Amino acid sequence: MDIKLCTDYLVHVLKSAVEKTQPRELPDGINESEFLQFCAFHKLENIVYLTIGDKLSAAAQKILSDRYNRSVFVSATQQYYLEEVENALSKNEIDYLVLKGRELVKLYPSEDMRQSADFDIYLGRENSKKAKDIMLGLGFEILSYTDTDEHDEYIADKVAMCEIHPVLIQNNHPWQTECNKIPERLIRADEKSHELKMTAEDFYLYNLAHTAKHMKFAGIGIRAFLDMWLIYKNYSDSFNWEYLNEKLKLANLYEFEKNTRKLCELWFEDKDADETIQAMALYVAKSGWVGTYEQEKSTALAEAAGNTSSVQAAKFGKYKSMFFAPLEAMTVRYPILQKHKWLLPFCRIHRAIRAIIKRRDVIRDVANDLESGDMEKGKAIVALKKQIGL
Repeated sequence: MDIKLCTDYLVHVLKSAVEKTQPRELPDGINESEFLQFCAFHKLENIVYLTIGDKLSAAAQKILSDRYNRSVFVSATQQYYLEEVENALSKNEIDYLVLKGRELVKLYPSEDMRQSADFDIYLGRENSKKAKDIMLGLGFEILSYTDTDEHDEYIADKVAMCEIHPVLIQNNHPWQTECNKIPERLIRADEKSHELKMTAEDFYLYNLAHTAKHMKFAGIGIRAFLDMWLIYKNYSDSFNWEYLNEKLKLANLYEFEKNTRKLCELWFEDKDADETIQAMALYVAKSGWVGTYEQEKSTALAEAAGNTSSVQAAKFGKYKSMFFAPLEAMTVRYPILQKHKWLLPFCRIHRAIRAIIKRRDVIRDVANDLESGDMEKGKAIVALKKQIGL
C-alpha cells in the first residue's frame, strides 16, 4: 500500500465532503481494496461511502453500505440511550456535560458521516458515583467501575457504550491541571437545563488535549485532525485568542496547537508545510484511528531507555516509574492524597505490594512489551513528538 497516495486521496475526499465539492475519481496507483482497508483503519468508512460510494465498484459499495448501515444502527441506539441518560440525570437534578463524539458530529455536514464507538458524559467526582444506580436503572450493565479518577464504563443493548467521567483529564499529563479547570467555566445550555456546555475556546482546548493524549502514546489518526479542523473552521472567528493562547501555554499545548493547525492547513487548505509537519502527517497516517500497539510499545521502550539504547536500562526505568510514580500520578489511584500528601510513601508501598502479589502478569507484560519494541522506531517517534510540542 502506498501510504502517501492513500492519505492524499482520503484527505481530498474528506475535504470534498465538508466543503460539498465534487471529489475526483480514485486515482491510478491506488488499489481499491487497500484503500477501503485504509479508510477502516482510520474509522472513516461512513464519510467515504457518502462522498465517493458511487465512484467505487459494486463490491466496494456493498462493503461500505453494510458498514454504514451497521454504524447508523449503532449511532441511533447510542443516541436513544444518551437521551435516556440525559433525562434521568436531569430528573435527579444532576448537571452533566456531553463530551467528544456526540458533540463533534454536529460539526459535520451530516451527522451520519462520523462514526462513534461510544458516548461520553462528564459528571464530576461526586455525581459520577451517584450515576451508578441511575445507569443500572436504565438497563445498563457495568463493564468497569472504580473509586479512582478513571472513567466508569457501562453498556446497554450490546452496542450503546457509555463512559462516565469524574474528571475531564485523568493520569499525569502536562495539560491535566489546566484542563481540569474547565468545569469551573461551564455554562448552562439554558436557564432551566442541567445540561452544561463548554465555551468555544474550552471546547477547542479540551479536544486538542484529547488528541495530544493519544498522539503522545500510541498515535492518533486522520479523523482526529479532521475534527480539530472542523472546530477551528466553525469557531475560530469568535475565539478570544488572547485568552485561548494563555490557556494553551498554561496547559503546555501552545506549540502542539500551532503544529496541529499547520497539519490541518496542509491537508485541508492545501498550504505548504515544512519537514516536521510532513513527518507528523506520515506518523498520523500510519497511526490509524487511535494509534497502534506497535507504536505504543516502541515509544514506551525509547522513553524508558532515556539517553541510552539499552533494553535493560528501559526495564529499570519503567519499573522505577511504576513503583515510584510522582504524586500527580499516584493521586489518580489514591484520591486521599489530594488532601493528605504525607501518605504518599505508604501509598507507594501499598502499590508495590499489590503489584507484586496481584499484578505479576502486568509486570511480565511490561517486560515483554519493552523487549518486543523497536528502539530505533521509538527514538524517531520520541524525537518527532518533541519537535511538535509533546
